[in-house]
Amino acid sequence: MKIRNRFIIACCSVFLFACDNYDDHETYPDLQIYVGRSIEEAHSRGWDFDPSIIDAVYVDRINMNSTTFCGYGYSNYKDTGGRRIEISK
Repeated sequence: MKIRNRFIIACCSVFLFACDNYDDHETYPDLQIYVGRSIEEAHSRGWDFDPSIIDAVYVDRINMNSTTFCGYGYSNYKDTGGRRIEISK
């Protein structure tokens, strides 16, 4: 009986301590790696542009006109002339 109670307490403890909000600990790959690969591919195809005007960022949610997107690219982000790529977390 004592062993069974200890086993139940141990299992409950494991489940309680295992619960965590993993959203705070999630890590995402560095998007600049993908931007660099895209620039290399563009150069190999004869396209030449300034890579410093490309900004790639993670955002919580992308909503436009009541439509949700996983990713979105801007050719002129907020009329700054910069290009921006947003990826939804």
